[in-house]
Amino acid sequence: MGLRRVFGVTMSEGVHTRTGKEYGPWAASVGLASAVLDQIPRSIDSFLDVGCCYGYLSYVVRTQFPSVTKIVGVDFYEPYLRMLEKFRFFDKLVKWDLCQVPLPFKDREFDAAVAIDVVEHLPKEAGSRLLVDIERVAKKVVVTTPNYWNKNERSTLDGNDLQRHQSLWRIKDFRNRGYKVHGIGYRPPFQSMAFILPMDSKVPWLCATILAVK
Repeated sequence: MGLRRVFGVTMSEGVHTRTGKEYGPWAASVGLASAVLDQIPRSIDSFLDVGCCYGYLSYVVRTQFPSVTKIVGVDFYEPYLRMLEKFRFFDKLVKWDLCQVPLPFKDREFDAAVAIDVVEHLPKEAGSRLLVDIERVAKKVVVTTPNYWNKNERSTLDGNDLQRHQSLWRIKDFRNRGYKVHGIGYRPPFQSMAFILPMDSKVPWLCATILAVK
């Protein structure tokens, strides 16, 4: 797909090639986005981005998936939503507390939905309820979440308290729900494995990020 070209970022520097400005959030997420979007059929008509944050996945879907006609983003942090309104690659943006279900959508309204690094920001029970409801509204669901806890997980990002991590998810949590589980990247102390195994690994317990597909 050439996501580095699509995002216009230099991975080593996290710099936007067209503006020369630092754009760390998108640059750091290119590898994750590529692995996630490889799981989504190019023929989808509708796409739901749950906890859309900077909207980088939806941007790629808008520009690279020719058949898509509806992209909806959901987030609860007003500054993210205001920023995304300016870019206009979402057809609709919904401000919604993800601890509250059901989501304001019909059953199977979307061909695909993603929740990228979202569930760990909710208490475990709330995250479980959210997954059930995403499965209700979408025909295909792709979820990612960190595979380990580190000392920085209680920190905030962008001054957004909702970015604090509140739960840790395990591979079995997703397999028990019927998800097929892969991994992305490598967690400490397995980073050297990147030279042996691909980034999207079928040995998820080694990986930094769980990639779950249903």
